[in-house]
Amino acid sequence: MDPRIPRLRAGGKARQQVIAELFLEMGPKLQRFFERKGAAPQRAEELVGDVFERILRSCDTYRGDAPLEAWAWSIAPNVMNDEFAAAGKRRGEVALDAMDPEPAQRLLDAARGATADPSIEHCIKRAFAEFSRAQPQCAEALTTLALEGLDTTALAAVLGRTEGATREFISQCRKKLAVLLEPCLDMLSRLGVEGGHAAG
Repeated sequence: MDPRIPRLRAGGKARQQVIAELFLEMGPKLQRFFERKGAAPQRAEELVGDVFERILRSCDTYRGDAPLEAWAWSIAPNVMNDEFAAAGKRRGEVALDAMDPEPAQRLLDAARGATADPSIEHCIKRAFAEFSRAQPQCAEALTTLALEGLDTTALAAVLGRTEGATREFISQCRKKLAVLLEPCLDMLSRLGVEGGHAAG
């Protein structure tokens, strides 16, 4: 059990302190999450507030079977879905300029360091775009994983999956991304850049 749970359940100043600590840790991450989903910065800040309002309302009934961070991440997608429903919008794709899954980013860094040839960077960005269109859930999961540094428990909460299913899902997503990056890997290999083939 998360050692903060007893303080959370105690109410009063102890609860306020736990919520304040969680807000300082999670607030910026949740705001980036909402902004990647398409919320304007001010609205994203309000949605973070909605997450913490739900946390406060549920403190007395939270079983404490997962870390508080995972609990917050499990609430965030529901808040975003409510926002889409209220606005009459469909869930959007991950913004392409926010995509930063770690294997592809390593390739992009290698390309920038090895050559001024813009065709390689273009190849990688084109692969990102195709990946996001063909596998939006994978793109979202890898982006959240890379940008927020989540552990498996927290990512499972975001995805609404078990930890085992989440590990398998991420493994499959990385393999799909690696296939799309293969032409870029070949271009880098011809330039003698090592390490790109670790993308899978």
